[in-house]
Amino acid sequence: MTPSAVLPVILLSIAAVGCARSVVVVVVNAADTSVSDVTVRHSGGETKLGTLQAQETRTLRILPAGESDATLSFFDGNRVFHETKLDVYFESGFRGSLTITIGRKFDVAWVNTLGP
Repeated sequence: MTPSAVLPVILLSIAAVGCARSVVVVVVNAADTSVSDVTVRHSGGETKLGTLQAQETRTLRILPAGESDATLSFFDGNRVFHETKLDVYFESGFRGSLTITIGRKFDVAWVNTLGP
């Protein structure tokens, strides 16, 4: 392929990826201490966020593979394991956001705007 023929293919690929529907997941550590081994699991797999410092926020995008719910797990500063299955539903083709907050006492709350 000539260089001038490659550019339209690259631009078309970028546009196709940009049009793919994905779910934005925001994880907020509102606790006064760091949490470690933070993981978001869903039907498409899992995303390991590692350690979130106190008051830190991380954002990721996931592409669900079929019907899915989500689970958040992490260790608090005393190495106590926490796992919460979130009462959310999404599937391939959904978009929107899911904001998950780890509270001061390591309670987990979430808000979602997920839909087709």
